[in-house]
Amino acid sequence: GSMPWTALEKLNVHEPDHLRLLMPLFNNAIPNSDVALFVAIGRPALPFLRAFVCDPTRGPKRPLVVSTLRDIGRACPDTVSEVADILKKLLENFSNEDHEFNAQIVYTLAKFKDTSSLPLVRKVFQAGREETELFGDWAEYLLMAGAPLDRRDPMIKMCPHCDEPVVICDETLGVAAVATRDASDQAAVEFLEAGEYLQ
Repeated sequence: GSMPWTALEKLNVHEPDHLRLLMPLFNNAIPNSDVALFVAIGRPALPFLRAFVCDPTRGPKRPLVVSTLRDIGRACPDTVSEVADILKKLLENFSNEDHEFNAQIVYTLAKFKDTSSLPLVRKVFQAGREETELFGDWAEYLLMAGAPLDRRDPMIKMCPHCDEPVVICDETLGVAAVATRDASDQAAVEFLEAGEYLQ
């Protein structure tokens, strides 16, 4: 259970090489806190985390693992592709997952600028899922992900005045609407970054 984590915390073991050697002791245990241990382990921790987070019976600790995967990707840029693959695997089952869990995955993929995930994320938006409301419309998500806006895409709203995507045409929305939208976007980012609902 939690004994390996308790021992690590008491011994203050944080050296990556030592942590890798201790991985077999973790079994199916995930700590309630101090996920920085997994970040310190880096790539060798990914198979363990993948098996855990892809198991729907793991319940409430799965969002914590997604957050940990995001932190590993940030700390170890060479793992981003592997982390994104894990997240895409999870998102394939979006229709059977909690909307907050999906939102966390979709947000992380956007921050990683993982354009290979866009066809899958598009399906989430097409399904009109509640989680997409955190990101505005499809065009706003594409901008967040650093992807180009295709004017031929029927999911991208176009401005009738300037023939530009509405998302980059403030004149269409009006100053007040833009301010409201920006505040909403900031709130969504703070919600996802804080991860308070994961505890």
